[in-house]
Amino acid sequence: MLRPAQIRTSITDCGVLSALPNVKGIVVDLNNVPQAYRNKFIPQGLIGFRIEYLNPDGTKIPNFFRIVTSCFYCEPIVVNQTNTTQKSVRYRYVDSTTNLLFLTVTPSSSPTNKPNATPFIGQPGQTIIVSNTYFNPITIEIDMVEYDTSSLAIALFGNQTKSIDDGIYTMYDSNNNIYKQYNLFEIRDQFNALLYEVRQDRGTNIDFTKNFSSIVS
Repeated sequence: MLRPAQIRTSITDCGVLSALPNVKGIVVDLNNVPQAYRNKFIPQGLIGFRIEYLNPDGTKIPNFFRIVTSCFYCEPIVVNQTNTTQKSVRYRYVDSTTNLLFLTVTPSSSPTNKPNATPFIGQPGQTIIVSNTYFNPITIEIDMVEYDTSSLAIALFGNQTKSIDDGIYTMYDSNNNIYKQYNLFEIRDQFNALLYEVRQDRGTNIDFTKNFSSIVS
């Protein structure tokens, strides 16, 4: 089956934007992304991609995913809370290249009929699988065979020679290279009556003196 690549990475943090605290998102560290797929982790490069979440045992959370709606480079900043002395880490977008990418996903906001029910978008350290949704999986049937039509055509229509002295039977491919060799011999009884005609595969014990060009020249 041909399907989109499944990019495994982990969530560095789940945070909000400093300028828009109601915008929640997933922060991904590009150092945790396989090198072959980092070209996709650029501003607006993951829009429409699907995020699937893994349990601690490595299994997928069944029938659960989120869709990326935007992604930009970001950096963490420390913001003072208005009604507490504690500080909170939030994020802001930056134009320069950084190792952090802020992904907004849908759904990420609470439904209007239950404003306190915040949708789950992941948790720090959780492993996720990111894959492209602009692709329909294709199933291709493949037959695993020992010989294909080309090798059968060599046996049926290719050049062949038989050495009279030693009984070596040689098959050649379309370029007159030695493709296969056999030993041809007879088995007789004590009265010299013919019992069997045998063709025995020589395997890798190829006699390269049976070159076709040399024989017919």
